[in-house]
Amino acid sequence: MVRGRPTRGGSARKSKNQKTETVTDEKFASLKPFGSFVVSDPETNEGHKFKKEDNVAILPHGRDPGNHIEDEEYWIAKIKDIRAELHEDGSNTVWARVQWFYSADDVASVIKSFDKSTIGKYEKIFSDHYDYVGPESFNAIIPMAKFYENDPEPPYIPWDKFYRRYTFEYKARMLKPKPGSSSCMCKQPYNPNDTSRTSLMHFCPRPSCRRAYHHRCLLASKSKESATTFVSGNSSQATVSDIPKKRKRGERGSLLSDSTKSTPDYSEGNLTPSNPIFSRSFRLLSCSPDTDETINLQSLIPLTVQSPTELNEAEEIVISRPAMKKRKGRRSVIKNHVPSAPPRRPKQTIVEALGSVPFELLHIAEQPLVRGAAFANGGISGNIAFVTRARRLLYKLLQGEPMPERWEDEIFVQGEGADLTNAIVKIGASQRPFPPFVCPNCKSAI
Repeated sequence: MVRGRPTRGGSARKSKNQKTETVTDEKFASLKPFGSFVVSDPETNEGHKFKKEDNVAILPHGRDPGNHIEDEEYWIAKIKDIRAELHEDGSNTVWARVQWFYSADDVASVIKSFDKSTIGKYEKIFSDHYDYVGPESFNAIIPMAKFYENDPEPPYIPWDKFYRRYTFEYKARMLKPKPGSSSCMCKQPYNPNDTSRTSLMHFCPRPSCRRAYHHRCLLASKSKESATTFVSGNSSQATVSDIPKKRKRGERGSLLSDSTKSTPDYSEGNLTPSNPIFSRSFRLLSCSPDTDETINLQSLIPLTVQSPTELNEAEEIVISRPAMKKRKGRRSVIKNHVPSAPPRRPKQTIVEALGSVPFELLHIAEQPLVRGAAFANGGISGNIAFVTRARRLLYKLLQGEPMPERWEDEIFVQGEGADLTNAIVKIGASQRPFPPFVCPNCKSAI
């Protein structure tokens, strides 16, 4: 039973089927502290343990424990302290001090101008409102993900999981951060409920930016490359990940190579960042989450000294000298054999290096960083963390570091339930590629 949580009108909420006594601050401070408590299920006698700092679902006011309730309808709180009054007969009365997570309706009842339509179905807002709750109201421990909109490695958050991105100061009537303050140029916040393509948000991972922009705002501001190249998870146009591999075409995970309609020229001279066929993918790969400088992919490859067999025995240098005496005719030319130091060159060309990278890894790394309901497989937070990790790993591989035994474990955090399908941008059945957007601030490919 929840005791003392204010209703929209400000009166105390009291359960119609539970006793309404509570505990004062002074009384609670005098009780014996504990680190946890156990609630027994009367039907199964199974014990459910709750401890400090757990995020918990609490039975709402007026709801009977035996009746079905949707997950998003539970009241959510964090246990901050646990204390108990010990009685002479050996029994005890347990109280937990909790800090509430507000719903969108809770905040809208306090801040009249608050737009609750931008709050997700499973989104909660961490408040500075505390209460004392008895153990009979606790239902379950729940995970609560922290989602920061400017984080280049946010956790993967499925659509049916609880998360938070704002804190609410009740007395100050203030949300932090202010919705939209760390987002698009339009100052409108990310709306995870909007399923339109134009509401998708494209993220710039560079340290000086770390900001997401609405698809529609990028179009309106003409923040796109002037070239005619496009890249998308749905596009049939060639990308860097279409570079021929050492394995057979069509092996596990080939998402683009089997469906590529055109046959571009893969010669080394054409496979350069200046080539329109591949330049968009190269520019995406060159946008790093760790520096504001554009990454020169070729420069990451270590240099090696050429072997003697690759060199001429000597380099012939022509030196012109004046004749000893003035006379008609041409100047004398003396040919000297001057030894030179062995030149250094990359161990591989960028084409060779990228060709040895697993197709799926390269395909993730070259994706635009996107989130929004139209990109359903991306969940709340999109593919941003996956692409960030893939690019970092790609840079390490180009620098000569060994390939991890399972590179997938470097990209997808164990326990989050994400895989390749959550990283590759697909917008329903649409085959329309994204425009080649650039960051309005730093002009990097996004």
